[in-house]
Order: sequence, then C-alpha cells, then structure tokens
Amino acid sequence: FLAAEDMASPHVKRSSKKKKGEKPVQQVSTSTLSLLPLDSPFFQKVSVEIHSRRDRIVEEILLTEQSYVRSMVFFVRYFKQPLVQHAISGKMGVTPVHLQQIFSNIEDIVNLNQRLLEQLHARISDWSDTQKIGDVFSTMTPFLGLYTLYSINFDTANSVYKELMERKDFRSFIEEVQEKTECLGLAFGAYLIMPIQRIPRYRMLMEDFLKNTSPDHEDHPKLASALAVLLNVAGKVNEAVAEAENRQKMLNVAKKFEGYKEQGLITPGRSFIMEGDLHKVCRKDSKKRTFFLFSDILLYTNPSSGKYKIGTILQLNQVSVEDVPEDTKGANCTFQIKSNTKSFSAIAPTPEDKAKWMTAITQRVDEMAAKANSFIQKKTVEAPASVATDNEVKACAVTSAPKVTITNKRQGGVAGIASFEGSVSETEEVPPICVLEALFDYQPASNEMTTTTRLPFKQGDALSILRQDSSGWWLAEMGDSIGWVPASYLEEPIKL
Repeated sequence: FLAAEDMASPHVKRSSKKKKGEKPVQQVSTSTLSLLPLDSPFFQKVSVEIHSRRDRIVEEILLTEQSYVRSMVFFVRYFKQPLVQHAISGKMGVTPVHLQQIFSNIEDIVNLNQRLLEQLHARISDWSDTQKIGDVFSTMTPFLGLYTLYSINFDTANSVYKELMERKDFRSFIEEVQEKTECLGLAFGAYLIMPIQRIPRYRMLMEDFLKNTSPDHEDHPKLASALAVLLNVAGKVNEAVAEAENRQKMLNVAKKFEGYKEQGLITPGRSFIMEGDLHKVCRKDSKKRTFFLFSDILLYTNPSSGKYKIGTILQLNQVSVEDVPEDTKGANCTFQIKSNTKSFSAIAPTPEDKAKWMTAITQRVDEMAAKANSFIQKKTVEAPASVATDNEVKACAVTSAPKVTITNKRQGGVAGIASFEGSVSETEEVPPICVLEALFDYQPASNEMTTTTRLPFKQGDALSILRQDSSGWWLAEMGDSIGWVPASYLEEPIKL
C-alpha cells in the first residue's frame, strides 16, 4: 500500500563535510513528494446514489477526504514549499529549524492521504450495495501513527508560527497567500490544525459506517478490524500527546527551582499535578510555604518571587492526609499531612482549597498503592538454590547464595529517619535474606544529606536484601553496589 520510498519528506540536514573547527551548516533537503494538482479528478465530486444511511456515510467519507487532502496539498504547495526557498536564500529570517518546527512531518501525512484518497475514489466511483472499503482502511490505519509526531509537535508549531508573524516580511507573505482564491478564505492556522482534527473524524465516520453495515456483509470483518486498529492508533496518539504535554509541564515547573537538573527533580515517569501556598503549622506559629504535588513526591519550600530552592521532599508512598474538621477559629481549612519522616498540620486559604489538596494527595497515594498491589499479586518465582541472578529471580525467596562482603562501614542515622540498629563493618560477610523486585524507580535526591549510602534502582531490578530494618529502610545489594533502599518501593517478601 505504501512503499518506503513514498514516505520520504524534507527534513533538516546537517552538512557532513566541514573544515576543522567549522560548525555544521543546516540545509533543507529537496522534497521528493509528488503533489496532486488542485484540479485533479480525484478532487471532483463523485455521484453516489443514496438508498440507505450506509450510502450517505460513504459519500461523506469520500467528500471529507477530498476536502482534507486538497487543503493539505494547498498547505504544502503554497505555504511550505515557498518558505523552503526563502530559507535556502536566507530571506525573511526563516531558517530550516523554523520549517521543521512548524511543518513537522506534514509531507509524510499528505503522501499517505493522497494514496488513501486515490483508492477510496476508485471504490466509491463504482459504488453498490456489495462494494467494499474495509480492506482499504484496514491497510491504511496502521500508518496513522504518522499523525503522532505531528500531534506532539503541534504546540511548538503554533508557537513558532506566532513568533514569526511578528516579522513584517513573514506576515506579508502569509497574508498574500491567504488572499489567493485557492485558499478558500482559510487562515494559515486553520490549515495547521487540520491533521489534528482528522483522526477523531475518521473514528466518527468509521463507527457510523460499521454500525450501518450488516454483520453478514462481506465488508463487515475488514471494517471491524480497521476500526479496532484505528481506535488503538488514536489512543496511542492521545497518549503520546498527553505525555509530551506532561513532560513540557514538568519541565516548566522544574525550571522554577535552582539546580533542578543537578538535584534530580526531573525523573522518568514523574509528572506535575498542582501547586499552591499553604500555612505549615510549627511549634509556635504557622509559616507560609509553597507546596508542589508531583506524581510521586510532595515538595514544599519557602515562597519566592524568583527561583525556588528545593526544600523538603516527602515520598508519596509514605504519605497520608487526615481531616481536621474545625480549627480554633471556627474555619474548616486545616488538615494533617503525615509521613514516616515528617508530620504536621497545614492550613489552606479556603475550605475549597483544602478539599482540592486532600483529594489530589489521597488520589495519587491510592493510585500508587493500587499499582504496588498489582505487582505483588503477580505469580512469584522461587529462586534457585545456587547463585541468584537478576534474570533468574523476580520474587523474594530465601536462597543459599554466596555471602557478600561489604567494603564500607555503614552505620545508622539517615537524616529524618529512625536510626538503624547496629552497623556493618568492612569485612563482615552478610548472606542475602532474599531477592526482591523493585516496583518503582528510586533515585536518591542529591540534596538529601545522609550518613549512609542510598542505592538507586529502576522498576524491575532485582535487589538482594541483606538487612531488614523496622524504620522501612533496608540494606540491599545490586551488582557491585550496596546501599539502603526504601522497602515500600519493593515487592512484599514471601514467607517460606
């Protein structure tokens, strides 16, 4: 259906030949896309005899595809291609990077949809009760993943376009093209957003068409299969867009803090939920603090008109909240935040704000607990009686694995956490108690001052547990590294 060479589109390239010390030169590659002419027969209306709802829907499928493809052809031919030439000549201050940011992989999308239109046009031009289009969509829908990249990039495209519109020569070019008869009175922004709107439209049309196709019709199985793939692709596009938005939102929030990179505020899987000012009740009085709720931590720090300093971090899997129905002044704005390291009362500006904070924290804590339970309920695998390896062991089981030697003296006393009893000397050999699988990623924050070494790990890693402590911090070994790990991040030990 779609040859690999047909998927080619212009991209920003960097010259491979350069003199010593010379910076790479950005270039715009020449387009290999063959665009349909705007007066192509494929854009001409096809007469469909309407005898049923199914006939009317198939007519709408073709009409909307013709309109969409024609618009995208115009978009590339009259907006993108001239701008490519301006970028090559250095006019208007438009660069290859600007073009990539605005147009993304639009030519790949146009190439795909031109071929879809050609096949739909051939089938619907010869429409009858027995005609089929399910196989056409069944072949095409897997390629709709091309829309993912365009969708993720859309906010950037819109932002760069608005920025360039501040330049008089660029704005004049856009306005001149928009005045063309072929533009149909549509603005640049209307064309830019059309691919974003297309997949939801496909879904609506396909669902309606399938509903009005008899189950015993020869086309029904292919239509059902195509719709299933379409829904899957649409879901992945939505997920990718949401993830991109979350990453950008997380980055925007992280940039409010000094040293956010060095202190590891951005970690895989972490997303921002909400922020706001609460009064933290201390021994003598209450002090205003700015709280930031993320998907796995609660952070609070001193208010600032500039950059925040990363203050106290509470791990959400160790946090709970409790209502304080009424404070001494008769207000209903107080609630308690409890954790293994710190517990205190917090006063929200209004009862509504209090409810938002309590709901958001509780919801996220419950989600983390549910995720942990789902891992714990997995079928466990007993470790072999010989040496246990990461690949061989996925659950906790007592083993007769060789003893390990700890090379550094490790004593109790992690800041803010109950002291560990006893110590492990440099030459003491400690046999593993069991091997546990990590349920979540753990990366010690660089601003956490401790007198012991904390061991970072990733979800799915197998950790040999050397000591279990009632404080909730266990001594573990992974590879050649040994350190303390939060027990709540690991699956529950199996009692043999």
